[in-house]
Amino acid sequence: MKPYRERENEPSEKKRLFEDVRMTIKGVVPGADIVYFGSRGGEDDEEPLKMNFLVLIDQPLDRDVTMKITDLLYRCGSTANVAIGSVVVTKESWNSPHYPDREFKVMVEEEGVSL
Repeated sequence: MKPYRERENEPSEKKRLFEDVRMTIKGVVPGADIVYFGSRGGEDDEEPLKMNFLVLIDQPLDRDVTMKITDLLYRCGSTANVAIGSVVVTKESWNSPHYPDREFKVMVEEEGVSL
């Protein structure tokens, strides 16, 4: 995964959304790693209509934690008029050689951007 670096021509809305996502999730799960791993744009592809984030957490994964993270990301997206998809996984599971979706893991590790 690459670290996030702002680009001069990057829309300020995207920068603001990344910072909002990072601060919001870290406020609830301080040790979380957040990775932006893709988007789908509209007709002009200038602003994505959907963005995807992987959230890696240190604590046990349960429905309440997953729903809280999903809800917070939804709120961040609705403020920016962007649909946000999320995958929430424990760091232990992600780092395991037995992670079940190998293709997804390889794609995120090659193309993902760590916030």
